[in-house]
Amino acid sequence: MSFDSLIFMLCFGGFLVLYRLLPMPRVLALAASLAFYAVAGWFDLGLVLAVKIANFWLSRFVTPDKVAPERVGNRKLRLILIIATNVATLAFFKYRSLLTGGSLSQNVFGMDIVIPLGISFYIFQIIAYQVDVYRGTVARITSLPSFLLFSLYFPQLIAGPIVRASQLAPQIHRLSWWGRKAPKPRIAISFGLGLITLGLIKKVLLADAIAPWVDAGFAEGVADSFTGWVIAWAFSFQIYFDFSGYSDMAVGMAALMGIRLPINFRQPFLSRSPQEFWRRWHITLSSWIRDYLYIPLGGNRGGALRNALVLIAVMGLAGLWHGANWTFILWGLCWGGVIFLWRPFRHVLQKVPGLDWALVMLAVVVLFVLFRAADIHSAVQFIATLFGGGGEGTMRLGDSPGDRLWMLAGCAALMGLHWLERRLLSLRTVHRLMRRDHPLVWGLLLGLCLWMVLLPKISTTPFIYFRF
Repeated sequence: MSFDSLIFMLCFGGFLVLYRLLPMPRVLALAASLAFYAVAGWFDLGLVLAVKIANFWLSRFVTPDKVAPERVGNRKLRLILIIATNVATLAFFKYRSLLTGGSLSQNVFGMDIVIPLGISFYIFQIIAYQVDVYRGTVARITSLPSFLLFSLYFPQLIAGPIVRASQLAPQIHRLSWWGRKAPKPRIAISFGLGLITLGLIKKVLLADAIAPWVDAGFAEGVADSFTGWVIAWAFSFQIYFDFSGYSDMAVGMAALMGIRLPINFRQPFLSRSPQEFWRRWHITLSSWIRDYLYIPLGGNRGGALRNALVLIAVMGLAGLWHGANWTFILWGLCWGGVIFLWRPFRHVLQKVPGLDWALVMLAVVVLFVLFRAADIHSAVQFIATLFGGGGEGTMRLGDSPGDRLWMLAGCAALMGLHWLERRLLSLRTVHRLMRRDHPLVWGLLLGLCLWMVLLPKISTTPFIYFRF
């Protein structure tokens, strides 16, 4: 069930009424999470429940206070086995082409690719939980219903943010079960509706409007350099508006339930270095990779060669996380190389105003071609066309200078909207929404949401990261 559908909006609205009126918010939140995931299919629901229940039981074997200090080695071995089991589950359902010796060059943007919904996100979330319990940074959740609610919380279940137990579990514990007297969390309705409205604008008015052009460009191939740059630029913003729109809606819906989720995007196309880009893009995945892969493997310790190998390997794994396709792996490896090569030149690049930003955007746009292309050959051909190679495709945009000017203006407008978003998403705006938390604002925002959901769509496309 997609967030930008009318049926979801109506169901979520009905759920919120019950959530605020009945004295059992945890029960309702858990029931809504199970119902939301059941729409994907009973197999998907059965798999996610099996994974979560198994991990709930297994977490008792890595809890520090349950094991004598002299048996720490056994606890570490158990953690390794638990992580291996979760990774094996992910690999079986997502990387079967690898396990069976098949080709990796499958097009995940095709609708024929079917994997359990949200498996990449909930497996990473549960691995982080097990590691944190092992380290003693979070307490093991001893109630199965509470654990299921933490790990199945529906706003973030399908495509993130990847929420850690230290962020979500304490908020869940503050909610009451059956009729217990507990203070209900303060809900800033205007703030939650504002984020949902922003997410719908990004998804419905922007990402879905760009999608047909991008799909046609990568399906037909581009015939010239100008068309290639327009399509590559458009896809960069399509995936941003699509994914950050989902994240905004998830954070907004959680806010309406009195739950605070972490922000997942902070205008990444305004970054002035590759490192900054990854601190702004899919923030919860980037921090997960840093804390559970990069730092344990050595991080910045050791010589330049070791650091380069660790960085490139970790980014390659980040690419592989997106799917069993060589384009994703190469996309991640290239990002690792870009980050490593940037470091010795960063001070020089910063001396020329705008040069560092321009080079970051060049890397972002070119590497997103790898991310979107069906296979390596298509990606190489597309990138070659960007830099003056002969295009083998048939799509050609801007037959006249006037048309090209309009398209360039459209590309500039996308960046302008990105810059405007940074200006709007400020603490001042949040405080204004909090101060104007009254029915008139609620009605205006709710009306905007319903209007966008009811609009005839240029294209109906699922959220891109539903496929991962």
